[in-house]
Amino acid sequence: EKTIVMFNSEWIEALGAAGLVELTTTFNVARMLEREDFEKRYKSQTPISISEFLYPLLQGYDSVAMKCDIEMGGTDQKFNLLMGRHLQRAYNVGKEQAVIMMPLLEGLDGVHKMSKSLGNYIGVTDVPSDMFGKVLSISDELMWRYYELLSAQSLEAIASLKNDVASGVLHPKKAKEMIALEIVTRYHGESA
Repeated sequence: EKTIVMFNSEWIEALGAAGLVELTTTFNVARMLEREDFEKRYKSQTPISISEFLYPLLQGYDSVAMKCDIEMGGTDQKFNLLMGRHLQRAYNVGKEQAVIMMPLLEGLDGVHKMSKSLGNYIGVTDVPSDMFGKVLSISDELMWRYYELLSAQSLEAIASLKNDVASGVLHPKKAKEMIALEIVTRYHGESA
């Protein structure tokens, strides 16, 4: 009941060309190149398009238009999240949003972040048996990351499980089944 769905097309379209040019004056190229991925690409002479510079500005402008108190995102979005704070100052919103960053969850491959486009994901709408099977397919090492980021268990309880696996008291497959059951139950209920 308290959720409001907003589309940034409302304020981005209203911004217009003049407003977009004004937005670009709030940040300079040298600061933009401080973003880690831009810095690496610049140093390796890999092209960076102007539209890529616009993305953090437009995301940050969302925080201005919505007068955000808090913005949440993955650790890979730190630059863009902080851009919102910067632009709230530049546009005299009267406050600066708090930024909450969440660690990224590695996908089934254990290397890249979980992503539908990379095909290494567990979908929240996957049927229970597929969801369960996908969790069982992760490596024993990655299982602990899933526990840390997805389980409702305390960090102490997870550390105890990890010790039990390391000492041979608990088989890694059993520990993996436990996290798989927890995840399936969250999205499909205990009966599933």
